[in-house]
Amino acid sequence: MKVAALLLVLLCSSSVSLAQDKAAARSLVKAGVSLHDQGNFAGAIAKFDEALAADANNYLALAEKCNSLCFAQRYEECIALCISTLEMHGTQDEIGVVYLAYANSLDHLKRGEEALAMYHR
Repeated sequence: MKVAALLLVLLCSSSVSLAQDKAAARSLVKAGVSLHDQGNFAGAIAKFDEALAADANNYLALAEKCNSLCFAQRYEECIALCISTLEMHGTQDEIGVVYLAYANSLDHLKRGEEALAMYHR
């Protein structure tokens, strides 16, 4: 009986912890977007990294980080993150944001043919 009660307590506390991590990630993404909108791309990227530390597969944190990396002119990093984000979340409704960051980064790197292919996805 004590083992069952202990397992129940552990299960409930891990569920609460996961919910808190997702809530923390949402809050950090919101703060990152605000920093991005102020032109503080490095600060935004740091916030998105914090959000990803709390919730490693958080689509919004990944997508917004892609966008901020592109704006920060960190094109190679942006492309790499876009590729991994597309592999993880390619069926997401708002995946166009990732394709746009990917295409813009390719365009800035003078890889026009590849950029056009991404713009048309």
